[in-house]
Amino acid sequence: MDDFRAFFHTVGAAPNPGATAVELDAFEARTGLSLPAQLRTFYMSTNGLTIDGNGSRYVSVRPAAWMEILPLAKVVPYVEGMRQYGIPQVWGYFPFTDCNDSNPYCVCCNGPLRNRIVHVFHDDVAQLMFWELRRFLDAVATAVVSRGQDHPRLDRLPGEYTSDREDRTEDEVRTGLELLKLADGFTDVEHDDALRFAIALLSEGREAARAAKLKL
Repeated sequence: MDDFRAFFHTVGAAPNPGATAVELDAFEARTGLSLPAQLRTFYMSTNGLTIDGNGSRYVSVRPAAWMEILPLAKVVPYVEGMRQYGIPQVWGYFPFTDCNDSNPYCVCCNGPLRNRIVHVFHDDVAQLMFWELRRFLDAVATAVVSRGQDHPRLDRLPGEYTSDREDRTEDEVRTGLELLKLADGFTDVEHDDALRFAIALLSEGREAARAAKLKL
């Protein structure tokens, strides 16, 4: 079972009372989302969290060091709003954060991307960012404790798939190939998202990744 106390301490944020199993079940019933186990465990540790750096023991505070991990009560209208405005739902987006920019980091609840973290933009294409929730939280903690002019912004974390690293795990490759197959059954935004996410999960040297780029 995940223990998030080290994360709360690092970012200098006191956790809220956790959501109960009954509250989580009610959320799933209302939204139709089936939460990954890691996400449920997080919300049982704290139902939302505000990270502003002011409580951190590190000297790194600046305006871009603010993030709200949304409580369930705020996630519900966000999910409903995303559906209303046509944000693709095939991946089961759970809007996890708000940095006051309408560009939430979302935990995927559906299909091969379950538990993956996607950055969903209101004015740009979505980007696959992290393989799992724990890695995302590690990146948030790193951004809070980093010092100097070049430390990452919470609203623009670099993610795991923005560099040209060649190494990929078997799970990443398998998921990337599965997304390529799914893309053939999608149209429009869902099709392009599936291809883009697959390319992120496949190394630059793979023929499948090069072929997917040609389809975008």
